[in-house]
Amino acid sequence: MKNRLLATILAAVLLLAACGPVSEVSNKPDTSAPANTSTPAENSDPVNENSTPVGNESTPVDESTPADESTPDENSTPAENSKPNENSKPNGNDIVAGGDPYVDGIYTGQDLDTHGVDRNDLEDFLEDSLFVGDSVTDGFKLYVNNYGDMPSVNFFSIASYGYINSCRDKATSSLHPKIGGELMYIWEAVEYYEAKRVFINFGLNDFGYITDTKLISCLDTICENIRETSPETEIVFLSSGFFTKSARDNGKGVDNDLVRRKNEVVLDYCDENGYDFIDLSWVYADANGYLAAQYSYDNYCHLKYDKYNFWEDILMAYAADKILGQYQNIETMLKK
Repeated sequence: MKNRLLATILAAVLLLAACGPVSEVSNKPDTSAPANTSTPAENSDPVNENSTPVGNESTPVDESTPADESTPDENSTPAENSKPNENSKPNGNDIVAGGDPYVDGIYTGQDLDTHGVDRNDLEDFLEDSLFVGDSVTDGFKLYVNNYGDMPSVNFFSIASYGYINSCRDKATSSLHPKIGGELMYIWEAVEYYEAKRVFINFGLNDFGYITDTKLISCLDTICENIRETSPETEIVFLSSGFFTKSARDNGKGVDNDLVRRKNEVVLDYCDENGYDFIDLSWVYADANGYLAAQYSYDNYCHLKYDKYNFWEDILMAYAADKILGQYQNIETMLKK
């Protein structure tokens, strides 16, 4: 019996030795997984259904506008490998007023040709400009800070900002951006930054419900106050962007025909009052006039950060035309 017990113990010892030591479970994170960044992924899900634009002017704009739930993180740093591809930029010589469609989209007319003007002169022209707008303008701020080769410019932007909110009394609206912790109107920001020119990019949070009369009233309020406080500042309006087909099909986006018509109201106002108007929307449009999905990080209305290179190109071409004394507003924002 004793010999049989010893033989059993010996067999067990030999079996354990053959299996080898049990490996230790590591509590360290798996470093093979890609690092998480705050840059929106190209295939990121669309924004929440609750972000449909508001339906009437009396509805608060705070939580029901396209800009709310997908506002770029102010402190986010876009991934290094998503910098703009030089070959993806439209060629200013190919895309001119009435030019042919490029890629799979259509383009109505904003000139991208810098006409050989020195880049330093273009940057000097744009330096000390102030960009006013909503979350789409916030995206351009991230582009300027992380990607672009833009001169020193300032920003006065916040999600859900628009024509109506910018004209509301500060006592009743918290949507005015802050400078030094204090709510300010656009004209106060222009004066604060001593801006040579102010570029105003509104519409996504208004065009679904603002009347033409109210829109013109807001334009008057903004322009008259800027002229009063900073008479030397040039006022420039930027077109509102479009919505993707997916956003429209799912009931989350304003009809792009309405966006075009409201852009046309702003263009007409600029023509009648001597202000410059720059089209930033058609360069991103597909063949049917929607925001092309490949340019949007949320398949909704917000642009991928690296795609703001088109903004930069258009602004540089605008600066060139102004330096040469030949800038003219485009003919129309409507489909031709």
